[in-house]
Amino acid sequence: MKVLFLLNSYEEDGPGWLLYRLCERWAPMREVMLTTIALGRGGPLAERLSRLGVGTQVIPVSGPSDAKKLREAGERICHRADRPDIIHSHCVWPDMAARWFHSGIEHIPLMSSVYGMYHFSNLPMLKRAATRMREKRTRQWCSALAVGSEVFQKALIDYGIPPDMIRLIPMGIDAVQCFPLSESTKTRFRSLMNLPEGSRLLLSAGRLEKVKGHDLLIDAMPEIVRAHPETRLFIVGEGPEREALVRQIARLKLQDHVRLIGQLSDVLTKLLSVADLVIHPSRQEAFAMIVAEAQSAGTPVVASRDGMIPDLVRDGETGVLLPPGNSGAISEAVNRLLADRAHLEEMGGRAREYMMEYHELSNTANSYIELWRDLAPEADWKATDSIPIEDLEEMVRESEQPH
Repeated sequence: MKVLFLLNSYEEDGPGWLLYRLCERWAPMREVMLTTIALGRGGPLAERLSRLGVGTQVIPVSGPSDAKKLREAGERICHRADRPDIIHSHCVWPDMAARWFHSGIEHIPLMSSVYGMYHFSNLPMLKRAATRMREKRTRQWCSALAVGSEVFQKALIDYGIPPDMIRLIPMGIDAVQCFPLSESTKTRFRSLMNLPEGSRLLLSAGRLEKVKGHDLLIDAMPEIVRAHPETRLFIVGEGPEREALVRQIARLKLQDHVRLIGQLSDVLTKLLSVADLVIHPSRQEAFAMIVAEAQSAGTPVVASRDGMIPDLVRDGETGVLLPPGNSGAISEAVNRLLADRAHLEEMGGRAREYMMEYHELSNTANSYIELWRDLAPEADWKATDSIPIEDLEEMVRESEQPH
């Protein structure tokens, strides 16, 4: 089975990074021959994909003015002897491949993953894309759309895309790697972080910029500290708002309760497991990887109800969803959760189970394989599946054992 992926670039953006992680699941099986083309520019993902045995190529185009170049490239690739069985577009604009690259190549099914548009503010943009997808010259070449959000699935249907053309496939998270730590390891980490015994640890992570809402969380902390004086908040990340946040912490006299601890990306997944609660107060959000990783690590979340977050969090079961931009709602939700430690632990357990069942990357990988089979039933299919989750978990456990 030969699958050709189209990307905007080989930059480590959302769609590109998701594709790389999916290829990690598929490449070891070798029944799927994977090739990628960036319809724009290169980037660091090209080298990463090459190390997995995935073919890479850049077609340097800048947009509609290069439509002729795209058509010529599509014809050159899709009419040779080793042409792909499926063309899978991960481009931000889902109609681009159908309109230009795939123009007139009806014997090869094309599908698009509609990722990269997951702000609610982007619904008008999605409507324009859906309008183009409905046009006959585009619709006849695109066989399916994969979406990662129920909100956007409904929006596409409302905008006139036939429901049978849309497949709901979560973007996926490497939940196997974001596993909960043992209690002894958590205790050791808390000691290294100089946390007082019995303290409650809140964690927030993301680039320090206004849209991420760290200032809202800091505004909520005085009320949280009044109810739970032992609470500590660690904020992971760097960015242009750092100095403003430092001044805000000093103005509210929170120096003993709030720390900005820098990037720390190498140990972030461990910190997520050590925390009692992860807060994501973003004013506007897309996928919110940190929300997915926190729940995968067995930690419940308090997060803004925006973008794909409602698809990641079961409100009241694995976390709490709040309207964006409301510091009072943050303090109220956090205080309620911190008051019941047993309930908080139950939520964390349910969060881990939910991520493994519905959002683990292997499930996403297998959902795509199922869709490819539906679109190209006559291709050379073998017993193709990604690595079973149970085997991956065993590999992780073995890698954690001391040698």
